[in-house]
Amino acid sequence: MVSASEYLKELEEIAYNSSKGWKITTLNTLDTEYDKIQFQYTLDSLNDPNISLEYKNGSLDAFMTANSDLRLDQLISKLAPSLINDIKDCTQNKYSALLDRTHIAFIPLNNFNAFCSRKSYGGEPLDGYIICINHGLYFCLSLISKAFLVENISGDLMKYQRDGTSEYLSAIAMYFHPNRDDIGKIFFDAKELSPEAYGMIGAYQSSVSMMILQFIALHEFGHIVNNDLGRLDYNANLLGSVFHSEKKVDKTLQKEFWEAEYLADEFALKSIASRAKTAKAAWANFLAIYLFFKWVADIEKLKGNEICPFHPPPLSRADHLIFLMHKMYGITQEAQEMKDCIDRWSNAWIGNYNDNQKEENLQSKK
Repeated sequence: MVSASEYLKELEEIAYNSSKGWKITTLNTLDTEYDKIQFQYTLDSLNDPNISLEYKNGSLDAFMTANSDLRLDQLISKLAPSLINDIKDCTQNKYSALLDRTHIAFIPLNNFNAFCSRKSYGGEPLDGYIICINHGLYFCLSLISKAFLVENISGDLMKYQRDGTSEYLSAIAMYFHPNRDDIGKIFFDAKELSPEAYGMIGAYQSSVSMMILQFIALHEFGHIVNNDLGRLDYNANLLGSVFHSEKKVDKTLQKEFWEAEYLADEFALKSIASRAKTAKAAWANFLAIYLFFKWVADIEKLKGNEICPFHPPPLSRADHLIFLMHKMYGITQEAQEMKDCIDRWSNAWIGNYNDNQKEENLQSKK
């Protein structure tokens, strides 16, 4: 039997050695004070107490000097312990024994968003479970959260409301081709926002991103709780299509797994909804999840094929969860209006993306 935690470290090493896409920046590339402000925001948004204390008790410059070879993508991996705690909270510690044997890591997964497994790529059983999440998702989710936020700002922050097309299109573009320019769009411009507004808007952006990550982690944990052995075991084979080229994905199995995917979605949604004290709060949480499904659907529309053949179409999964939300909470007018807004924004954003692509194609032919 193979150690799950050790095998996960092995996967991380393979992934980082084989993928260069998300190795965006290092601390010693931050030259200006503005760069440092942006990076400090990143440290804060990751909400890692050890990192926060390390630079807050000294200075950001000292932290950068001591960690000059630390990559931004490595910092993202520090979200894993936080997600374990979120799962414990959302499930009210019902599955503590399973969670003690479950290990989460953020690693490059090419075009896959996440998966779980109880076996190694070679088929050896693990002494626990692994959940792997594409660490590029953190950047993409930060962008779609920002797009959603800037078009939905209200109240005292209304003056900062604007079109979110640029960020949404960057989230799509970054999924296909990660680049530093799109990473830079994650951050709000500290030169234009007041310190109070910068903190409030940044905190909300982080909360939306983390809500989606919690859903993804809970979905994968749902497979473990539901004892989806066929799905879990085939995921070990799926590792071959992520890190190796010799194994192909067997699409004939997709229908067999779809029911398991719907049930894992239900587990994740109900777990997250259990923390909401009101129907309004539950719908607010769900709308972040719905935004994620719309983004995945838009990517598949542009790709011309599914991201993962073992998942039902993203909008079918969203519709299934909307039906469940109606049963649990009814529908509020505010929630329906916000869902309609997301639909309209998505259609407009994709229209702009297609227009931009046509323009780029025309320019390349000149």
